[in-house]
Amino acid sequence: MPGEASMLTPEDVVNRLARLSFARLRPSERRKLAEALDTPELRGQVFDRFGAFLRGLPLETADGQDELLVAVADLNVIGFWDRLPKRVIHDWQRFGVDRERLQCLARLVRGYDGPAADRVEHVLNPQGQHDKTIQSATDIHQIIY
Repeated sequence: MPGEASMLTPEDVVNRLARLSFARLRPSERRKLAEALDTPELRGQVFDRFGAFLRGLPLETADGQDELLVAVADLNVIGFWDRLPKRVIHDWQRFGVDRERLQCLARLVRGYDGPAADRVEHVLNPQGQHDKTIQSATDIHQIIY
């Protein structure tokens, strides 16, 4: 139904994230997701759902890597990475997001938001031994393809 997306609330979009991929959101859903990030009661739920998305993504496949790349770019547009605190990354680790996935995420995010990538890397390497071998979107593209 054409008007259905415009009638969605930020809460609806957050609830649907359990069934949707972060990489397959329509523009109207992304706008509502941005509103959810602006709502303190919903922001944590959005971060939790992204952690679950990241944990379940098949990064060993090209499709899984592409999906993460699209999700990182789309979430950058709505300011997701600006709002990502280190404590959420620690939570993701506690709930099963492995080191390899977080490293991949940090490399992709670095192409859009260096400080956010630094926060992810800091959680992985608290002593300051950050992996800065991949710096540009071109390097990331070469790794994935």
